[in-house]
Amino acid sequence: MPAKKYCVTLSDEERQQLFPLTRKGVHSTRIVTRARILLLADEARAYENIAMYLHCSQSTVMRICKQYCTNGLSFALYERPRSGAPGKITGRFEATLTARACSTPPEGRARWTLRLLADKLVELGYLEELSHTAVGDLLAQNDLKPWQKKQWCIGALTTEFLWRMENILDLYELPYNPKRPVICFDERPCQLLDNVVTPLPMEPGKPIRQDYHYDRNGVCSLLIAFEPLRGSRFVQIRKQRTKKDYALFMNELAYTQYPQAEQLLLIQDNLNTHSPGSFYAAFPAQKPLR
Repeated sequence: MPAKKYCVTLSDEERQQLFPLTRKGVHSTRIVTRARILLLADEARAYENIAMYLHCSQSTVMRICKQYCTNGLSFALYERPRSGAPGKITGRFEATLTARACSTPPEGRARWTLRLLADKLVELGYLEELSHTAVGDLLAQNDLKPWQKKQWCIGALTTEFLWRMENILDLYELPYNPKRPVICFDERPCQLLDNVVTPLPMEPGKPIRQDYHYDRNGVCSLLIAFEPLRGSRFVQIRKQRTKKDYALFMNELAYTQYPQAEQLLLIQDNLNTHSPGSFYAAFPAQKPLR
């Protein structure tokens, strides 16, 4: 075991500075390890014991203790500026790359590619050469992926839209009234999948492991009505989601879940089956109107 050449004796002020670094806040692993080395060395622990406890080398422990004894606490904790040429990737360069990736691609191009961005930045004179992989790494830091796109329903703010929006917001603001409950309705298709290979059960530190093979046993539709103010749900699984299925679901919802209600205030999307005509397609003439 190497001789202990540098004895660390911390002042009360230095201990108060080091303890928070090891117990709270967000700090780099390197700084936390150095703080713990100094605190353990202050307790007259041997280099070998400190290295074993912190899973680092004895030379690291000796170097940190030497830096403290020679140059003080700040020198032992933090990195000194390194010599050499400044980095070519500056903040201004990253900002330019981000702005360029979010801009309209050149004429004749559907989107920006990594190689196209690299060539453009070299053309603008920011660097003499730039690889597409470096461009990808820089974009990943800001979670930018020019090669991906998502489809989205971008609605226009028409007067019809504003009227329906205000109407729904007014419904959501109504106080709870069991005679006029506010109910949200939606539906979705579901695949009926079965395992070909039995999944491996969950173990400590491991989730359930499931084989990628599966059997597809058709599809079904899940219909759900949810009353937010009461926290109640009414769910049915049906083979389809036709007008008749919608009407039968609403009929059972009204007469089994809300028999005492005067009116159901229903919030739903504008699917073609979600209309009063569905009740006339499912029931005799007198019942739909009721």
